[in-house]
Amino acid sequence: MSGAAITTRPLSLATSGFVAPAGTPPAVTAKVRAATHAALDTREVQGLFGAQGIDIIKTDAAEFARHVGGETAKWTKLIRSAGIKHD
Repeated sequence: MSGAAITTRPLSLATSGFVAPAGTPPAVTAKVRAATHAALDTREVQGLFGAQGIDIIKTDAAEFARHVGGETAKWTKLIRSAGIKHD
């Protein structure tokens, strides 16, 4: 995981990031993370995202994995407790 999370305001309605297969060499994921963070630091990208109300949150792989795991657990609990079923 490259660790670039993008969330919308006021709730975490969407999260975006890059993931890689298990066993991807750390040097490769570090290079992807560095390039992603560099792009997210540009005025152009910040302006485009800001105009849409998107907050850029740059993380490392472990923090991104915790965020995704927490969101998955939160929504799984809500869906199960509400008895929501898919068609």
